[in-house]
Amino acid sequence: MSDLITIADIVKSPEATRSLMALLGYHFLSPIAKESGSGLSVIIKDNLEQVRQIILRKRKETDNKTNLRVAMEGVRSAAFADSKIAAEYFGGIIANSGSSEDDSLMSFLAIVKNLSSKQLHFHYVIYRSLHNLILANPEWQKINLGLDTDINTLEIFFSTIELNSIGVIPTEDGEMLCRTGIITSYKCDFEKIDEEKNCPITKTSPTTLGFQMYASVHNEYNNWRDLKNLVLEPFPDIGVPNIYFKTREELVSCAKNGI
Repeated sequence: MSDLITIADIVKSPEATRSLMALLGYHFLSPIAKESGSGLSVIIKDNLEQVRQIILRKRKETDNKTNLRVAMEGVRSAAFADSKIAAEYFGGIIANSGSSEDDSLMSFLAIVKNLSSKQLHFHYVIYRSLHNLILANPEWQKINLGLDTDINTLEIFFSTIELNSIGVIPTEDGEMLCRTGIITSYKCDFEKIDEEKNCPITKTSPTTLGFQMYASVHNEYNNWRDLKNLVLEPFPDIGVPNIYFKTREELVSCAKNGI
């Protein structure tokens, strides 16, 4: 067991991370690859390499622990994560296991495993945009992200047309986000701008769990309450909207002005 723990200490070095991916990938996935042919073996290898690079990008110098349960389950799922957004989520949670000896992150792995890539993208869009609004609005920085009475005051409004343009379809994926508890509600409707033009609007409301998951996939689970003071690097090559506001009136005004 001591040898396995040494290999699994993914935050020590790139070599240790590579060893972990190889060990777990072989242990869990070789029988499947043998049954399915060499094509699947190549796909699994590429997926694991993609996640390995994400782990190395997100790990911190202070990360000097790991939780084997999180790491092993994360790698097993990541092997079949061929979308960039799924790889970011699995890689972020695995990297986050380097700052904790317990297995608290298993809950987030379970949620990620049960969501499609499109649904993960929707979650990322919601909370990336909310985080930006928190950083930009002093009144929102007073909100306690762990307090329901505070969280319940938050809403965010998107242009549905822009969401659709980056591959996010709220009418298809919003319900599952509600059922997993990472948003409380969503609504898609429209506002009439003039006689010929409507403004399609998507409104969502966040939850503490949604913020916690957002922090965990950035290797910041221990600091989720302090997101108002954290500037997080965006995920590379993941589409995000430019149009979002904390009130419906602001979004409608933007549409009326042709922005």
